[in-house]
Amino acid sequence: MPYLLPIQVSINQGDVLGGSMKNELCSGYGQHHSPNASHNPKPLAGVTWEEILELVDNPQKVGKSEAQWLIPSTLKSRAAIDQKAHGEYWLLWADIDENPPVLEILKDVISSIVFGCDFEAYTSYSATNNNQKARVLIPLSEAINPQLWVVCQQALNNALEERGITPDRVNERPSQLCYLPNDGGYYRHSSIRNRSNFKPAEAFSAELERLEEIREATIKTKELQQAIAEQKRLNRTKEGTESPIDWYNSNTSISSILIEHGYVQHDNQSFTSPWSQSGSKSTNIDPSTGRLHALSSSDPLYNNGEGAHDAYSVYTVLTHNSDDKAAWKAVSDMMKQAQDVAVVSPLDKLLAYSITNITDELRAQMFDDVYVFKGLAIRGQWTVFYASPNTGKTLLSLWLLREQLQGNEINPATVFYINADDAFKGSVEKAELAKQLGCQMLVPGIKGFRTQEALPLMEGLVQLKQANQAIIILDTLKKFTDLMDKRTSSDFGKIARLFVAAGGTLICLAHTNKNKDHEGQSIFSGTSDIVDDADCAYIIEGGEATGGKLAEFHNIKCRGDVEREVCFRFDREAASYERLLDSVERIENSKEDAFVSEAILNKELADDRELIDSALGFMPEEGIAKTSLVKLITDDTGVSRRQVIKTLDKWDGDEYFKGHRWKSRSGEKNAKIFEPIKCPFFGKQGGH
Repeated sequence: MPYLLPIQVSINQGDVLGGSMKNELCSGYGQHHSPNASHNPKPLAGVTWEEILELVDNPQKVGKSEAQWLIPSTLKSRAAIDQKAHGEYWLLWADIDENPPVLEILKDVISSIVFGCDFEAYTSYSATNNNQKARVLIPLSEAINPQLWVVCQQALNNALEERGITPDRVNERPSQLCYLPNDGGYYRHSSIRNRSNFKPAEAFSAELERLEEIREATIKTKELQQAIAEQKRLNRTKEGTESPIDWYNSNTSISSILIEHGYVQHDNQSFTSPWSQSGSKSTNIDPSTGRLHALSSSDPLYNNGEGAHDAYSVYTVLTHNSDDKAAWKAVSDMMKQAQDVAVVSPLDKLLAYSITNITDELRAQMFDDVYVFKGLAIRGQWTVFYASPNTGKTLLSLWLLREQLQGNEINPATVFYINADDAFKGSVEKAELAKQLGCQMLVPGIKGFRTQEALPLMEGLVQLKQANQAIIILDTLKKFTDLMDKRTSSDFGKIARLFVAAGGTLICLAHTNKNKDHEGQSIFSGTSDIVDDADCAYIIEGGEATGGKLAEFHNIKCRGDVEREVCFRFDREAASYERLLDSVERIENSKEDAFVSEAILNKELADDRELIDSALGFMPEEGIAKTSLVKLITDDTGVSRRQVIKTLDKWDGDEYFKGHRWKSRSGEKNAKIFEPIKCPFFGKQGGH
């Protein structure tokens, strides 16, 4: 097992002092700290273990954009290619964001994994008492090479999962940033400091051997499967018969079907379902049989342990919604067309589909997580933003794009904004902005471009292996597909998924439904196919308050490290589009922001305006009994009695500026009496 050998480094006795390392690890301040940044480049910093311990005990108190981080290698480089070639790693680390245990339980779990050796556990910047997100740092007894470090990180994450804790596996990347202790309002830490450092190659020896055995078994299984497939082909050729199912299984890999339908591949056997919320590797191909098992009930391939899927079965479920008749007909047609064109052996097709010999090329197409829209849209993913008209989705998209372009986070030459939802004047204004930023803007009807060309162009980028050079923004999505038609939306999703799987980035702006859900929240327009197929989706809620408009981004589906909620404010009355764009402001702490609170209150009042107006219309100054009032409002509006009572209770109180529009008191025989309250400024009853 070559990757199990530690690198040969010169270690002085003074370098490792029990739990104290004198080696400086790569460090910096804020996500953009880099010597290669075109804006404010700075050399990378260093941080020692003693300095880390000091931060654990006395954390920094800064915004995340200024917070100190480390890469657990002595090589001062943020480039993954450099770390993979020359990195010298002194720490293992873990990041627990999803359903984290309380810190004391996490301490016990880590202690059991490292056998009582030293470690530091601390809550992250966004942690709360009820959601103790945390990071763990484990110092090593000696430096290890990048290959061993990656496998040890995998072993550490596996050990955490075996104990019921879900780690964020992004920490398996050699250049991933690990943020150091930072007090965001709730901070706790727990440590073991016995000056005894961890030896992962010894502690994880069994797991490392298991991972190596899996790798070797995968190679042997693939060779065996190819031999079996070839023998079956020869047998069928002699017999002169072949069923559509056998033909399809011989000519199609399960992996290719899964990838086409949005499954994320981790290795030759493990996949994450696009329906998974946790990101777990719950869809697996058995290397001994080549058949698929789905362990998550959210996966349409899940069958409660009753049998396993071959390629044809996977195709039937995912492509034809388990309609055997439709799948049989489609495969029979495919088989006939293939036979009419040429006879190609399954083995040749398997070899043609294999990616084994192009892993270097594929790896070159991979990106570390880079935001196209900061905190909201990741490069290499398909993200959809839903909002009602005039909410500001185009404005905010351009502002978010400008933010990343001006910060040199993405290359403007790769950005293609297709503005298909604007008047001529607006198109020109936005094209001038694109010119300033150095990116490209396409408008239907100008220079011969048509919206119908977008999908063929995306397919062409895939075929020419240029998809990873393009960030495409579609504004709005309804101009490129019929969101109300399930088949058309599904066909669009297939092309979008192929484009993203080839390294492309797709961002779509779309509209919400005119009707709200039962809780009064906006819902996406059209069928669920777009949300089902996309990597990430947001609903944008609008609002107004004194001095501007509010836009709230609420995540409804995600893959990767994106924000769940983000708020922005802007001045809708700005004199020009440029000033309107400059007025946009990200609200960092929305839960405590007075503007946000006012806008949300105004929105809720607007949503209930019909019932409020009806109630006030029937409510005399001396008051009215609840039973009578409820009947009058119900007859007037046609709204259910339950909803009317809920609204009456919601706006009941003495404080007008908190939204109260009436107050209740007890009358005769304990009857509940409602009286209107006046606006303090105008003396009007129940004015909005």
